[in-house]
Amino acid sequence: MTQPSAMAPSNGRPAALAASSAMAIPAGISSAPQLEVPLPAGGPGLYELAIRSGSYQTEAPLVASSNHPRGGVLVVLPALTWQGQNVADDDGDGIPDALDAGGPVSLARPLAAGLPAGFIDEAAFLAYLDRAHLPYDLTTDLGLIDGVGPGMFGHSALVFAGAERWVPPSLATPLKSYLAKGGRVLSLGIDSLRRAVVVQGTKASDPSAPTQADVLGAEPSLGPPGALIASELLAALPAASLLLAGSSMPVRDLALAAPRQGVTVVSNRGAAGIDGTVSTALGAALAWQAAGGGRAFALLGDLTFLHDANGLVLGPDETRPDLTIVVVNNDGGAIFSLLEQGSQEFAGVYERVFGTPHRASLAGLAAAARIGHTMVLRAEDLPAALKGDGIRIVEVPADRAGGTALRRRLAEAAAAAVTALL
Repeated sequence: MTQPSAMAPSNGRPAALAASSAMAIPAGISSAPQLEVPLPAGGPGLYELAIRSGSYQTEAPLVASSNHPRGGVLVVLPALTWQGQNVADDDGDGIPDALDAGGPVSLARPLAAGLPAGFIDEAAFLAYLDRAHLPYDLTTDLGLIDGVGPGMFGHSALVFAGAERWVPPSLATPLKSYLAKGGRVLSLGIDSLRRAVVVQGTKASDPSAPTQADVLGAEPSLGPPGALIASELLAALPAASLLLAGSSMPVRDLALAAPRQGVTVVSNRGAAGIDGTVSTALGAALAWQAAGGGRAFALLGDLTFLHDANGLVLGPDETRPDLTIVVVNNDGGAIFSLLEQGSQEFAGVYERVFGTPHRASLAGLAAAARIGHTMVLRAEDLPAALKGDGIRIVEVPADRAGGTALRRRLAEAAAAAVTALL
């Protein structure tokens, strides 16, 4: 018999359970709840639910919503995105089904990988609210769609705690009405609110390609473009520094930055190929500092970083350099957006085949390797984040679409300037 149990909550509240006026609904079940668990009397929370059956065990997120909302801020967790990226096999054909692969998907299926990729970051945000004693109500996007738990009206602000990747009309329409009546919406996830999907019952189907404007009509700024990050980094480096430029976009972005004296820039041979770049940065930093050089830095894209993330795991007797790795995280690859594959003709398949989003937690990887991690949301805050020693990760979320648009504008301006001289 399957035995569910609520483990320690991810928001830091005591694990003691008691009868309560709230109901816990396993995320991903969009209709009537299949399981009820007593909750702590302290209010809403995000829990890790352990499910055991004989020798089998898995984990799933458990979202606790209060039946007595307090108003103020409503935090919305992206259960639809969790399921949209869930690579479970719905139809038994041996091929994982996900919205990135075109769907359709069931919203009531178990999560194939246990906890979703964004769980750690979303739980950390709730933990911050709890530590700061900031009151909030909690629900999921599927809860808003199905009318389960607190609703958006009656709250002054909605905070989407993760990437709200797909938004059906049944959520987009009330969101627009909520904004029209003076509500405020904040999304903390990269690349949010820009894709439509159809949700009917426990099925999600017909996912769209990302649009330039989100479902609320805004053209989102998802972070500074890579070219701006590269320029700010190069200008902020101390004299006698070493900078390793990652392949693909970072080395090209550095080529757009103002020249800099007193900094040695190196890269792997060629402008493409991402194999072993983290290990290359570690080795270059060790050699540089053994020869009497100063601090070492690396500028990498997120895919390059993830491709060699195990390079961060060093044995206890290994020498560790002073190396700061700046990761431009635009949740995928940008290089193909400048080529034929990036044209509107291929919009339906571009993201899955060439954009390759991953939703990985860089903070989680840094924690696993026991090295420091800092997130910087604005390019102008990067210089302060570079201070420190040892091996460190500085993550800068970036706007992939905005970066592509900026490069195209620069190319058009350069072409116009050259044409004017002919």
